[in-house]
Amino acid sequence: MTYLQARSDEEKNRRKKAILSAAKDLFYERGYGVPVEEIAARAKLSKATLYLYFKNKDELYVAAIREGFLTLEERLQNAIQPDGSVEESLNALLHAFVDHMLDNRKFFRMTQHYLAEDFRERISSDPDQLLEQEINRLFPYVTQVIERGMDQGIFRKDLKAGDFRTIAWRMATGLLDLAVADESASIREGRWAELFRKAITIILEGARARRDKGGWSPEKGRPEVAGF
Repeated sequence: MTYLQARSDEEKNRRKKAILSAAKDLFYERGYGVPVEEIAARAKLSKATLYLYFKNKDELYVAAIREGFLTLEERLQNAIQPDGSVEESLNALLHAFVDHMLDNRKFFRMTQHYLAEDFRERISSDPDQLLEQEINRLFPYVTQVIERGMDQGIFRKDLKAGDFRTIAWRMATGLLDLAVADESASIREGRWAELFRKAITIILEGARARRDKGGWSPEKGRPEVAGF
């Protein structure tokens, strides 16, 4: 690669990042209705130049959502506790997901808006396909911990990791729908923090293997796990 080619590639990457950064900010702030002209202006580029990198607003909107999921994936990676117990690992992963969404409420609203029925009718992209692709990149972090818990006899043998992760994900997003509307909501303290802790505890208790001797059973209950 020549020096001029390298400079050209560097400039292309810089422009694309500038467009994506401007799009994320504006989409998060105002939703899909932001004109392409405004995105180009914030990126300090012409509308024609923007279209050299993204063929339409749909493609740019999808790219902005994908960027948000990449940031979430980094947070899950940082939350992994290789030496922690199964309970500690799942607790950390689920709280990392909720914490990230509360710290990035506009991104969460954007993903929910993307799935709205009226929005699906206005865009050319397939929202289900996008969501499936991105969520499937996140699910393995939870799946590995669930499978480890099953191998250790902590979780029920009839438990399907896919069912668990879907239930946990929908539980979290359902509560987030309510919590995000409360601008003061925090996973660290207060009413919403307590609700998320209880929800995670209930999910884990439902997945746990029955232990009738020397342990616990669903009827008897068991002491709360530290950190919940």
